[in-house]
Amino acid sequence: MGTAVFIASLTTALGAATGYLGFVNRRRAAAQGRLTRRLEFTSGLLAACPDPLIGTDLSGAITAWNGAAERLFGYNEMQAVGKPLSEVLPFLPRDTDSAWQLRPGETVRASLLRTFARGTAPAPVALELLYSPQCGADGTLLGRCIVLHDVTAHRQLAMSIRAERTQLTALLERSTDGIHVLDEQGNLVFFSDSFARMLGYSTREELRGANVACWSTADAGTRFVDTMAGPLQGPTVTASQIRRRDGELLDVEIGELTIELDGDHYAYRSARDISARHRAELEDRNQLQELTRLNKELDDFVIVASHDLRSPLRAITTLAQWIIDDDRSVGAKTAERLKLIQSRAQRMMQLLDDVMSYARAGKSSEPTGPLMSAAALTAEVAATLQIPVGFRILTDAALDGIRVRRVPLQQVLHNLLGNAIKHHDLGQGSVRIWVADRADRHRFFVADDGPGIPPEFREVVFQMFATLKPRDTVEGSGMGLAMVRRIVTRLGGECGVEESTGRGACLWFDWPKAQPA
Repeated sequence: MGTAVFIASLTTALGAATGYLGFVNRRRAAAQGRLTRRLEFTSGLLAACPDPLIGTDLSGAITAWNGAAERLFGYNEMQAVGKPLSEVLPFLPRDTDSAWQLRPGETVRASLLRTFARGTAPAPVALELLYSPQCGADGTLLGRCIVLHDVTAHRQLAMSIRAERTQLTALLERSTDGIHVLDEQGNLVFFSDSFARMLGYSTREELRGANVACWSTADAGTRFVDTMAGPLQGPTVTASQIRRRDGELLDVEIGELTIELDGDHYAYRSARDISARHRAELEDRNQLQELTRLNKELDDFVIVASHDLRSPLRAITTLAQWIIDDDRSVGAKTAERLKLIQSRAQRMMQLLDDVMSYARAGKSSEPTGPLMSAAALTAEVAATLQIPVGFRILTDAALDGIRVRRVPLQQVLHNLLGNAIKHHDLGQGSVRIWVADRADRHRFFVADDGPGIPPEFREVVFQMFATLKPRDTVEGSGMGLAMVRRIVTRLGGECGVEESTGRGACLWFDWPKAQPA
């Protein structure tokens, strides 16, 4: 009986022990499952991390090596894990012993620039290394973790920005204009060397942080601050003055633009020294006034000289005629010589008239008079010329549709038509006039069938007193074409002689199109 009780008790105890062992095994299996899932989760994090990540134990042996590290360094996990870090990656910085004294969450930063195989060719790679101590829950140091971040693109961008900034700074420094930037209070935040020199400062430190009121005569008091408090202003250019360090006022042209950066307003300014320009403009004005005065004196001289010289010439002509009429002893030879004296005096008076006409020619800056057709004006000029028998003036039909003003075109046509007839070598001939359109101008042509003008004289004929024949052969002062060029040039046009191969000469001139009154 006792044996049976013992066996039953033992059986009960064994059943309880078996049940307890089953409970323990189930707990252990659950813990192992959680650990396995945690390890799988951790492995997944390592694999998904885009940056190379390496773990080491206290001895420096590699305990973790993710796919990004494999792609960068060329070693897979099987080749790296378990080996000393100094053997696998001997080029890593070694001055990181302080990582072992760091508290959890702290890091040691290092950098590395090395050439790695990328694609088909090796390329330099800039890496930023973060060393972190790995500690247990109780703070016990277990190892360390190294994260490598590829900063090549960031480094290249920084270098590009630095190069552009250097280039921009160099350009600003080399500018002849005084470049400077002011904050909302008018204090300098940037300025070029040229601006410091413009103000008379030898070193940048003397001007650094100065306020705009120190040199600007237009920004005294609160005017600059009040302006900056308003809306942003577009590009403006104003004439102003700046006060140099020695107190001298300098004429400048200020180009300004207000901009906003991070919520603050800044004034970008460029000061250009225009004192030399002002001096040149003042000198030009003085010279123009002097030239105007001299021209007036010349006009007065021409008028006085013409009047004073015409009187004795007229007296010479009259005296010669008296001798011819009253002195019966004058022979034919003497009378002929007296007639020659009269003709020379008449030529001299004509020359005086032409000189006065030339002095007055082109004084008007714009054609004046009522609008009329060019054909009507040509007919009017031809009537005043008293065209000799045997000569014809031929006008193109297009002249009827051209509207012109009489003065001073009448004088130009009078000189050209009269010149063509005067220098014709035959007793009869024709002069033809036509016009062509040239954008904002008309181009008039006056062609004759006379002897023509040799190529070497096509510029000479427009000079004062120039004639191709002796004055004893053709009476004239040589001023007609000179007056034509003077008038046409004053109105902004040109004139010349058209190329020709046969007889005759064709002269042309530009004339502004008439505007309605």
